[in-house]
Amino acid sequence: MALSKMDDYIIPAAVTSLASYQYAYFAMQVGQVRRKLKFPPPKTTGEPEFERAHRAQQNAVEFAPIFFPIYWVSCFFFHPVLASIPGCLYVIGRHMYFKGYCEAPGKRLSGFKMISFSLRALLFMGAAGIATAALRRYADINLYKYVAEYSGGYL
Repeated sequence: MALSKMDDYIIPAAVTSLASYQYAYFAMQVGQVRRKLKFPPPKTTGEPEFERAHRAQQNAVEFAPIFFPIYWVSCFFFHPVLASIPGCLYVIGRHMYFKGYCEAPGKRLSGFKMISFSLRALLFMGAAGIATAALRRYADINLYKYVAEYSGGYL
């Protein structure tokens, strides 16, 4: 197995940077709602508009320890560009979720479905990549070679 080069991870680094910026943006949006409503800290309840924005931002924070590791595991063990497709869908879904939840709780569902789909895809990619690497390393079984042979060399 060839070692990866830093250039192989430009797209994952960009997706990670975008997701990180998005988390900061959500926090700023919550602060903006707080100022607009003149809702002083440390209060977090009593203003439905603030509560929705705060809950949407907190939900994003709760999912960060799930998204970032599985995204990078998928990038390292599956493929950096292919894993970036559900990675981008996650960022888009997270935006839809935040925007929808700020308007009304029921409007967050389409974003949640996209987030859920992207996380499942990343979990599958990560698991498949780890399993393939483990078989190659510990059992000397190269699944890529077998797939290429049975596909007529198209891979």
